[in-house]
Amino acid sequence: MRNDDTINEVLDNIRELLTSKGESYSEEPAYIVPISDLHAQIHIKALRAQQAISIIQEADELRDLVAYSTIALARLIDERGIQL
Repeated sequence: MRNDDTINEVLDNIRELLTSKGESYSEEPAYIVPISDLHAQIHIKALRAQQAISIIQEADELRDLVAYSTIALARLIDERGIQL
């Protein structure tokens, strides 16, 4: 069962995370590293979520995973012309 309100809340939170992180750098590293590096970071975040010792830590890692995945997907669209 899917809760659209919860999904929208998560996506809004990811949007805010990406905006705030982007303001911390002159150029966001995730937008300049090779996409294969993003895949590795996504994998690391998934492993860290599995190994988390608290639900808050797990949620934080999963939020980062979604953010990195979003950046990777956006880059595939922008740089390689894929369509959703």
